[in-house]
Amino acid sequence: MKRLRERAAMPGGLRARAEKRLAKTSGEMAQMPVDDVQKLVHELQVHQIELEMQNEELRRTQLDLETARDSYADLFDFAPTAFLSLDGRGRITAANLAAGSLLDLERGELMQEKFTRFISSEAQDDFYLYQRQVLNSKKKLALELDLVTAKGSPLTVQMHGIVINNPEPHQTEWRLTLNDITERKQAEEELRRSEARYRTLIEQASDGLFVTDAEASRLLDVNSACSRLTGYTRKELLALSIVDLIVAEEVPRIAAEIAKLSSGENVFSEWWVRRKDGTVFPGEVTARQTPGGRIQGFIRDVTARKQAEEALRRSELPSAKSNGCKTGGLERDLLPVDFLRQIR
Repeated sequence: MKRLRERAAMPGGLRARAEKRLAKTSGEMAQMPVDDVQKLVHELQVHQIELEMQNEELRRTQLDLETARDSYADLFDFAPTAFLSLDGRGRITAANLAAGSLLDLERGELMQEKFTRFISSEAQDDFYLYQRQVLNSKKKLALELDLVTAKGSPLTVQMHGIVINNPEPHQTEWRLTLNDITERKQAEEELRRSEARYRTLIEQASDGLFVTDAEASRLLDVNSACSRLTGYTRKELLALSIVDLIVAEEVPRIAAEIAKLSSGENVFSEWWVRRKDGTVFPGEVTARQTPGGRIQGFIRDVTARKQAEEALRRSELPSAKSNGCKTGGLERDLLPVDFLRQIR
């Protein structure tokens, strides 16, 4: 009965052709031996079973395709990234829920809207040039683009786009992904302003600022005061290390102090700093290790304070002056190393 119903459900044209072909072969079958007829019937029955199995496989395949299509639709609709499809004229032909949320417009209302409607006036030329680049390269390219939502809110997106050439003429399609980077761009701008304020402050500082790598093997940044104190230009200083700026006798002690920075200790010390012209001055140094692992420090010239301390010391040692002992002055070549360490 099931097979009879299936036959009855066959399209009229197909059934008629089948009956016509059967009528032609009926006479031939009448002439065939019984054994051949039985073999033919058996082959037809096997073929019918094969067709039924193929139909069942096709139905399962169709069901799998529908399930995959539904899964893809869910993935597309509920993806956190905004997806858009554009036709050759730049009109939106497909959009997911994230795109509607990003552009402040219901997804249905996005359809057939021109994407350029949402591009800020200042960024229109950027988008035009971007389209040219994608069409010429045939590759997926990225662009940071300033947009304006349907409600007038500005936002910046990281856009990736690729072009798909349709076989139909003038039917080029675009696939775009949009990631909102507005907060990141705002944070970068605030960081830039903070760095500008920081640079202004350190350039106005009277103490010399220096920044080195974690091993103090290379100067990474200095301010104008550091150049003024040492006699080197900024460019010259960035080619030096801390060791190049201190007297040789001081290197072991200062290296030990710098090594302590990695354990979280700060340095409060006095270094004898060598200028570009070879003269030296006593520098009061404070240094610390930054969260990024670099060393940041300040140098203050304390020559005046040392001169005052030396003058006071002389006044308290009249016997030394009467005996003609040389103890005064801050010139490095007149002071023995042991005495330099004592006056600290």
